[in-house]
Amino acid sequence: MDYDYEFTIDCEPKAQGRPRTRIVQTKADVQGFIDNVLIAIADADDPNNPMEWGPIRRQAGELSIAVSKKAFVTIYDDPKSAKAKLMFAVEARQYAPEKLIDQAIRVDTTFYMPRPKSHYGTGRNSDKLKDSAPMFHIKKPDRDNLDKLVLDALTGVIWTDDSIVCKGFIEKVYARKPCVEVKIKLLQESNETLF
Repeated sequence: MDYDYEFTIDCEPKAQGRPRTRIVQTKADVQGFIDNVLIAIADADDPNNPMEWGPIRRQAGELSIAVSKKAFVTIYDDPKSAKAKLMFAVEARQYAPEKLIDQAIRVDTTFYMPRPKSHYGTGRNSDKLKDSAPMFHIKKPDRDNLDKLVLDALTGVIWTDDSIVCKGFIEKVYARKPCVEVKIKLLQESNETLF
């Protein structure tokens, strides 16, 4: 396949951690906060909802959602994920197109994971890979979490939003030198149906 963009970032692949939440209360007690959250969930789709909703804002990897006048919940990246995303984005800037991609794309990523010492011989053979050493990385982190971090990190660097990624292949294999390989293909619209 001919790709429109290809690049490799020399780094140990990192996975997107689970989002963290923080409950911020002002003058409401715990039970009052729980009641507010339940009301917000129950009334979220009601156009006549009497609750006053605050703004939804995103800053520096943090998403704040106002629940009521008395309390709100903040959802944010864990610090390790935020740092890994930033480092990946900084390294990827050298491959940024003149204009951010804003159309359907296919993104194929290959995560070259570092091999543990147990994959190598001992003594004078410590630099030789054992015949029994596996090729595929079947341990944590999960491939979808690896991909999520990369897609999020490249938003605003390579493309406008990771929602434009419509297709892709993800591979997770061992290598002597850890890195992440990213290949991007611009997709053309057609009238064909898949089913």
